[in-house]
Amino acid sequence: MKGFIRNQMDGMAEESYAVFQKKLVFTSLPVEGIRIPRLRALVSAAGEDERRAFMDGCEFSSYEEVLVYGFCAGKIREKEKLKKEIDFLLPHFDNWAHVDCVTASLSAIKRDRDFFLGAYSGLAGAEGEFYKRFLAVMLMDFYLDEKYVSVVADIYAGIKQGQYYTDMAIAWGLSVMLVKFPEIAFPLLERGVFSDFVTLKAIQKAIESRRISEDMKLRLRAVKNGVKALK
Repeated sequence: MKGFIRNQMDGMAEESYAVFQKKLVFTSLPVEGIRIPRLRALVSAAGEDERRAFMDGCEFSSYEEVLVYGFCAGKIREKEKLKKEIDFLLPHFDNWAHVDCVTASLSAIKRDRDFFLGAYSGLAGAEGEFYKRFLAVMLMDFYLDEKYVSVVADIYAGIKQGQYYTDMAIAWGLSVMLVKFPEIAFPLLERGVFSDFVTLKAIQKAIESRRISEDMKLRLRAVKNGVKALK
């Protein structure tokens, strides 16, 4: 038997949306074409036993099944159990959407931030592109506050760069840091702590933000022009 969640998913697929998704998400898995809000709602409506049944029987046979597994994991509140599921799930991530959508759902990380920071900060040196993206996005989602921002800055600086989706996540996190803590983020970019690619992408994202002051945008443009002048 497929179980409640998998049976519900079978009736949600939209062929036209699958075509659209394939243009946005480069995954090696088949794409069913189920909208993410519907998947989140399905998991929320399911009971704990139904979520556990899906996770126990999950074959990871589609892009959406990885997402649903992650959304189910996001309902877990006990830190050791959640870590076990994250560890199991990480090798199944093969695109940016898996990382970004699932990580945002792991809200229990906020309850034990020191624990999860210790568990995953070592991913900074991982070879896997989406392992490092998970770390970068996790830090951005749950650690960009006064208590942890300096730690986040140090970890970002230590993440092994050179892979596109990792680098884009670091740039994304830095652009958010520029909004919240410009006094910490800007010197990192000014000193050339990151690769030219990460620096320029972070500046691009920040300049596009309405939450960045015009004065800071001028300073960022100066850094950008300096980087380009050296190329």
